[in-house]
Amino acid sequence: GATVSRAVGDGKGSSLSTTCRTALVPLVVRALFGRLLLRSGRGSSKNQLAGKRATVLAALGALSPVELGTLVDLALAPFAHLEAALNSPASHPTAAEMEQEQEQDPELSAYDHAGASAELPHAALLALDGVPLTRRVGVARMLLDMLEHHGPKLRPHARRLARVSLSLLAHAANSLAAALPGAVDVSPLPPAVRRSTRAVSDTTAGREARTLALRLCVELMGSFSEEAAGGEGTVPSPWHDGVILCALPMLRALPTHYTQAISAPLSLLTAIASDAFLWPLLERPPLLHCTLSTLSAKKLSRPVADAILDAADALLDGKLDLTGAAAAQEEEETDDATRGRRDSLAAAARAAVAFAEGGGKRREVDPARAALPSPLGPHMGAF
Repeated sequence: GATVSRAVGDGKGSSLSTTCRTALVPLVVRALFGRLLLRSGRGSSKNQLAGKRATVLAALGALSPVELGTLVDLALAPFAHLEAALNSPASHPTAAEMEQEQEQDPELSAYDHAGASAELPHAALLALDGVPLTRRVGVARMLLDMLEHHGPKLRPHARRLARVSLSLLAHAANSLAAALPGAVDVSPLPPAVRRSTRAVSDTTAGREARTLALRLCVELMGSFSEEAAGGEGTVPSPWHDGVILCALPMLRALPTHYTQAISAPLSLLTAIASDAFLWPLLERPPLLHCTLSTLSAKKLSRPVADAILDAADALLDGKLDLTGAAAAQEEEETDDATRGRRDSLAAAARAAVAFAEGGGKRREVDPARAALPSPLGPHMGAF
């Protein structure tokens, strides 16, 4: 007990030498992690397992980012073949395959289809066919809990976690599309992220796996956007585009299928709206107008409406000098970009006015802001 406490502590006041700590911490992490794998007897229900994860992860809260590498290794161990494929140049799509995958819906012409495709080697997704669905769901829950408890300390591991999370999302999306080809919230997927995977037999569990994977990507996008994209200093990146393209059927179904509770695709929009660095992702269809169009749904719950309007407020009231890269451009060019974003996002204010006048929760809206013209008008119907 006391030795374990000293090992996982922050090292202050500890009699353990650096050498001893280096040797002992991985053993302690493995021992504690092993407790999470016991799924029989007492403490094996879903809620109890969640409690065990929280207890173990809290006990490891004082570990350094480097020491947390052992925990990341253990959590991702079921995906060893996936990671091997991700790191193998031989499994990347050929130039001919990527060219074919660029034949897209004109609405998606601004996306980097070749780059998004390269983030998802075919062999990587095939490797996930060999991992049971329950294991994939369990690992996704574990990774979400790790992000919640350890947050910034996982920054050195963000790219690795992001690649795995995108692969989980793409696999879940493709498995559902194979099982439910006619479901509008499932298919069609853009060719750039479309892969041949085994159809999921339990579509309810398959939807849960897709939701968890998208939540993982959203958390990583909000916390480590640059690192998740491989250290690229600009948005969008191939990884960002891969996430949006995999979630595209869910985004397009927002006004019809996700109107009663805060959903993973809606969380994607709210995460982007809360971080000006990510705002360029909204300049291309269909993320923004699908979300705002949800306000026209006949049966829309108050929490969903409030989340959309909060995102609109964040976009309209936030600082519009988006990134350091934009600030470094010529002043005239930056001003044009600012005016363009304000023009596009003004539809959110008109939607807020319409929602308030229609009996929803009344919100203060700047009349001058609401009067701004917007190219999103044709997508907003009565708004």
